[in-house]
Amino acid sequence: GLARTCEIFNVGELWIANIKLLSDGNFQKVSMAAEKQLPVVQVVEKILSEMLKEKKKEGYEIVGVEQTPGSVMLNEAAWKERKVVLVVGNEKKGVPPDLLQFVDYCVEVPQLGLLGSLNAHVCASIVLWEYTKSAISNSW
Repeated sequence: GLARTCEIFNVGELWIANIKLLSDGNFQKVSMAAEKQLPVVQVVEKILSEMLKEKKKEGYEIVGVEQTPGSVMLNEAAWKERKVVLVVGNEKKGVPPDLLQFVDYCVEVPQLGLLGSLNAHVCASIVLWEYTKSAISNSW
C-alpha cells in the first residue's frame, strides 16, 4: 500500500523501520515493485529523532499524521513548504509521544464515522493526496 502510494505521488524517500520488509511476499504483491522506483531507507526508532532534526536543518517542514489536541484538520491544513517530512505512526500506537516534539504541527483526517481510526497507510495516503493537490495548485 504505502510504498505504491509514495511512488505514485513522487515522494522523494520512504523511511521504514525494517528493510527486510521489502523481501516479504505480501509487501511485494501490494507494492507492485514500487520499491524499485522509490528510495527506501531503514530508519530505526532510536535514530528517528536525529533524522528529523537533520531534515529540519535542511529546511523541511515536519508534519505528524496524528490525532492530538492541537491537530489541524487535514481539510484546513495550509501546506507552507514544498519540502515536507510526514511522520506516520504504527497501526496501534500512532506516532510515539517523544517524537511529537520534533513536528511543526500535526494533521488529522476528519472522520464522520464512529471508529475514529484509519489504518496508518490509508491515512498517510489521504494526507499525501491532499499535499499533492496543494503542490499541483501552487505549481511547486
